[in-house]
Amino acid sequence: MPDNNSPDYKALFLQAEKRRKEAEEQQRQAEERQKQAEDEGRREKRRREQEEERRKQAEDEGRQEKERRGLGVF
Repeated sequence: MPDNNSPDYKALFLQAEKRRKEAEEQQRQAEERQKQAEDEGRREKRRREQEEERRKQAEDEGRQEKERRGLGVF
């Protein structure tokens, strides 16, 4: 007959396993959030670069148009 004062090793083991699995899942989720944040950062950087390129193109086109109009006046 088991001693009622002795620890239930199976229950302790199962609790430890449950905590370990929960910790692993939390770690996995944290890593996934980090990856998503990095991906979003890269996308945002690319969007800014594209916007800057469009702005420069528009400035160049405006400058060229101004030069064309200026040459036509003379």
